[in-house]
Amino acid sequence: MELPKDSVFDDTAYDFYTDSAPERYELKSPGEMYEIWKEEFDSLAAEGRMINFVLHPQFIGRASRVNMLSDLIGYMLAHGAWMDTNYAVASWILKQRGLKG
Repeated sequence: MELPKDSVFDDTAYDFYTDSAPERYELKSPGEMYEIWKEEFDSLAAEGRMINFVLHPQFIGRASRVNMLSDLIGYMLAHGAWMDTNYAVASWILKQRGLKG
């Protein structure tokens, strides 16, 4: 089973840059990332949908971004999020459909 992912939840969309042509700089502040992800979470949670984050240690691993992620996780948990591994989520979905997980 493949769980859906969206580039809006990939940290490289906010912290990606290259020095080679074509140069691309898309550094966003942790506050900007938080607001985007919070608004996306609120919208998707209202529809009962999931978020599958793709996080890279070289991007999200900066202290300010780790702190932002901690705040976001706290917000999401306080608003009813279920957080687990992809394996556990896929197993749950399969079981809901009467398949082995």
